[in-house]
Amino acid sequence: MTVYADILLLVNISMDILSLFIVGCILHKRMNPRRIFASSLVGGVFATVDTLFININGMIGRIISIAIGMITSAIMICIVFSKPTNVVSLIRHSIMLWGAGALIGGVMSVILSIGEPIMINRADSFIPTFVGVAVITLSVVRLFRARSTRENEEIKITVGDVTYTVTGLCDSGSFAVEPISGLPVIIVKSSVLSGVNRELHSPDCRFKIRLIPTNSVSGSRLLYGFVPDNIFIGGNEVAAVVAIDDSGGTFSDNMAIIPAALCKRL
Repeated sequence: MTVYADILLLVNISMDILSLFIVGCILHKRMNPRRIFASSLVGGVFATVDTLFININGMIGRIISIAIGMITSAIMICIVFSKPTNVVSLIRHSIMLWGAGALIGGVMSVILSIGEPIMINRADSFIPTFVGVAVITLSVVRLFRARSTRENEEIKITVGDVTYTVTGLCDSGSFAVEPISGLPVIIVKSSVLSGVNRELHSPDCRFKIRLIPTNSVSGSRLLYGFVPDNIFIGGNEVAAVVAIDDSGGTFSDNMAIIPAALCKRL
């Protein structure tokens, strides 16, 4: 079978773009288009070289291929997300990227196996494959962006005489609850509630501090939380605990995460 390096490279790049976008959405990390393209280009080149030039059969070949995949994933994560917090995070994010690529590749294999095989000994046989991958990639990206826009809600948090307003991301994967009351937890970046955050860490704090255990792809940790005077989400008053996240960054360009159940219209 004749394999054309330029078409294979384009297909690999488009697959990597989609994989990186999916990982970014899962991690709620801001995605820079230039970094995504640079990372995908590196991944595409490595994958193409591995396919065309590293052709070692047997156990040694599989080990070399796996090692190349792991190193490539780590390099791509470093490029697209700048500086990983630690080695554990780098490994976790790399495994997620590898898994996203494997999942997408499996889905594409199923799609392309329907009917006559596309990858045959002709140069133009690769074109439908690339076009199909590109269309699916763009469609999924547009879908995620549209969903992200629709699932943003305005939060108003009143503490004493002060009302803080912040935009939150409704996250169906957020299941944090306050252990004692069982109330759902809204996670807000510390820069939004800087005064409250300082008071929570002071010895004469007027709030009843709640310790909120959370689990994410970055690991487990405890967040400081409190119960404000009232909380309104999208104009509806809700009962919830507010936890403060001082790790920096944003949640997909939002400063808060809201459990999806609190975003349902009344």
